[in-house]
Amino acid sequence: MTADEIARIFSSCEALGNIEEAAKSDEAMPDIQKAAVLAGLGNVLAKLRQAQRGAGAKVLYTPNDPRAARLQSLVSSGEAAKLSLQPLPSGGFEAVFDTDDWAGWATVAWAKLTHFTKHPLQVPGSLHPSKLQDRVRVGLLGDWGTGMYGAPKIAESIKADPDEFGTMIEVRS
Repeated sequence: MTADEIARIFSSCEALGNIEEAAKSDEAMPDIQKAAVLAGLGNVLAKLRQAQRGAGAKVLYTPNDPRAARLQSLVSSGEAAKLSLQPLPSGGFEAVFDTDDWAGWATVAWAKLTHFTKHPLQVPGSLHPSKLQDRVRVGLLGDWGTGMYGAPKIAESIKADPDEFGTMIEVRS
């Protein structure tokens, strides 16, 4: 799903109306803060479009913006709705947005845009570092484990690589 598609969906009257209803039902947040978040939705959509343009292709590309990343995660994960995946010609899958339950989507979208939950700190399995050879190959993967988009191709490449990796590091945001 491209940034243009996400913007088209979340700019519709039906989507905006349901997000406003979700905001009204959030009793923990002051009205002025609700208004700021709603106004900021346009900024989030603009950041998604800008990141897509920066990628130089019509692909889902995440800007360095926590709200934009959470909105993308919502759509990609299919939270609060039926998610169907369609194969992409380049490999991987694309999430197909289901608009049958706008109230469900809006409630989760509001939570993603307003209530930040940090991931728990990952603690290493050992306090003692592992020794590496003087020359070693290190694989560094970022947020690839969703099984979406290019992740299947990345997994195939790692499995097919004849050269051994000394260590693999997965970075999660």
